Amino acid sequence: MQIYTLIIIVRQIGLNHSDTENNMPISKAPFIHLFVWVFCLVSGYAFAQTNVIHHELTITPEISEGKLTVDDKITIPDQLTSHHFDFALNKNFSVHYQGKPLTPYRKTRSHTHYRVRMAPEQKQIALNYSGDIPSTPQCQWTRETCSLLNKDGIFLGPGLAWYPIHHSGLQTFNLHVALPEKWRSLSQGMETSPNHWQADKPQDAIYLLAGKFHVYEKPGKTAKAMVYLLSDDEALAQKYLNATEQYLSSYSEQLGAYPYGKFATVESFWESGWGMPSFTLLGSRVLRLPFILYTSFPHEILHNWWGNGVYIDSAQGNWSEGLTAYLADHALKEQRGKGAEYRRDALQKYATFAKQDNDFPISEFRSRHNNVTQAVGYSKLLMVYHMIRKDMGDEAFFQGLQNFFKQYQFQYATMNELLATLSQVAKKDLLSEYAQWLTQTDAPTLSINTWKQIDKNEIELNLAQRSSQSPFKLSVPVHFYQDDALLETQQLKLDKAEQGYTLTFPKNTTRLAIDPEFDVLRKPSAQEIPASLHRFRDRTAKAISITPNAENKDMWKKLGEELTRNNKRYYSLKEGQTADTEHVIFQLGLATNATAKHGKLQITETEYQLGDQNYARNKHSLIFIDHKPEHAANIAIEAPDEQQARTLFRKAVHYGKYSYLIFDENGKNVAKGQWDISNSPLQINLKTGAVD
Repeated sequence: MQIYTLIIIVRQIGLNHSDTENNMPISKAPFIHLFVWVFCLVSGYAFAQTNVIHHELTITPEISEGKLTVDDKITIPDQLTSHHFDFALNKNFSVHYQGKPLTPYRKTRSHTHYRVRMAPEQKQIALNYSGDIPSTPQCQWTRETCSLLNKDGIFLGPGLAWYPIHHSGLQTFNLHVALPEKWRSLSQGMETSPNHWQADKPQDAIYLLAGKFHVYEKPGKTAKAMVYLLSDDEALAQKYLNATEQYLSSYSEQLGAYPYGKFATVESFWESGWGMPSFTLLGSRVLRLPFILYTSFPHEILHNWWGNGVYIDSAQGNWSEGLTAYLADHALKEQRGKGAEYRRDALQKYATFAKQDNDFPISEFRSRHNNVTQAVGYSKLLMVYHMIRKDMGDEAFFQGLQNFFKQYQFQYATMNELLATLSQVAKKDLLSEYAQWLTQTDAPTLSINTWKQIDKNEIELNLAQRSSQSPFKLSVPVHFYQDDALLETQQLKLDKAEQGYTLTFPKNTTRLAIDPEFDVLRKPSAQEIPASLHRFRDRTAKAISITPNAENKDMWKKLGEELTRNNKRYYSLKEGQTADTEHVIFQLGLATNATAKHGKLQITETEYQLGDQNYARNKHSLIFIDHKPEHAANIAIEAPDEQQARTLFRKAVHYGKYSYLIFDENGKNVAKGQWDISNSPLQINLKTGAVD
């Protein structure tokens, strides 16, 4: 299964923030009908797991013509033997069976459906088909099926329906492709001879890549590590080869043996970040970002357990993305002591993008195609897994995951089956206990209604939860501190809108905090989280305000007009006009002699100062969100010229969790950070008697 991850580079031109992915109804997405059809056909069926067909594929691409010819001998298992065999192919193919053209019985916008009549004991059919393969130069994967067959290379994926798609879903295959000299190919399984790939383990899709790759290999204890690059770069290849073995070994120990014989890192033809069975496609820029090895790359590898090792039956929701994000992205932060920060950012993302009019249950999540689906299917779901892990304990949680992987490897599995497997180890019904998080929308906000210290080591506390749903059943941690030293943690059961408790706390306690580590799936209050540039991309209306004495006022006026012209959520404030308090203000340009202090950021007439680092205003661009806004948010933007301003707008959308960004004259991010949070409405200072 092709897994689309968080490192897709969104191509934006100038200030065109039409951002259709943010407000596009699913039913109207131009790619959805094709994608859903293939998704259901390939991965949405519950069936006897022995229904695995086998392909013997001989592939002849005509590179100069963009044409593909395929001979496919299909072996059909007894369980699927019938008086006919139905399949679908891309509409561009003409199909022959037994030397004669095969007449389709149904056509859709992108596929043609065929039926082959079979004799009672017939187990095989041999097809020959050929046709033009469209190439997608930019690969806007949320809007089109990406494919390639030209002088640059070959990429064929299941969305193209380049091989016969059957409702059974799973297949094994032998694949041989005829390629020009010095071209190398890649598919699942192992290469048994040049450009001949054999996949003996059931796959839910078949991929083929080829091009003028420089290929590097390194045998390992877990599997062979491979790197495919479009240009020779031994040093870069070695970094990925070494990291591959480390991650494969670590995840194998944690979850069960890596299910493939190789893992290949491939330089993509597009700026992508995709995970396929036993390999990943990373764009040229992405591949060379120094932090990718420690962030998105392990996420891609882990998908070979979840999504490409156990396949996704999304009948009760796509369980894989949230689990992979939790065990890769979150785990890496947790190992560095930043797990709470990661969870806070995940909760903030969910609260920012999932609103009452567009939120949906986790059970309805299928794939990510905008900020809302990402907030629900990744951020919200990973918090559900975190709560389950806290509930079960580490040993039981990971034992349950090992059991799940062992039982469902190379089979489809549902969310319910995952929870049922974990329940066996937990010895309780997790499916019933966590159904509220999976089948309902929203998440609660927590607040302290009242509190009173009634004895030296005793306090009466009234805690409240608010949401659009009936009260959630919560286990809320309370931490007791002596100054900054943690003394004790207690769990409060909260299943009403308001609930009172009498708590006895340790001697020398000076303060207590409600869920300070963000262990509960909830919507944090604004005082708990740093203002973030996620507001740059949310659905809130944006009011454009031009600073009257800005140095480049004409430039900002021009860019402001482009913003309002290209996106209906942007509007310009006229002189003397004030914005709605619920709207985000975009303040374009700073006054020529402006000086100000915003948190840790000091602005002088000539510099931006962060600690002991100084950045000249005439060479750097700046964007920050006011950490004490009078409106929903106040985003200030400054740049010395139009080119840097456009670069800032284009790049800032990829840094949503941060409060401020500074870019140099070459468009490189040289500073980023979040405002410090010192007060919380869920913290009681027993020394001063204040909720802070």
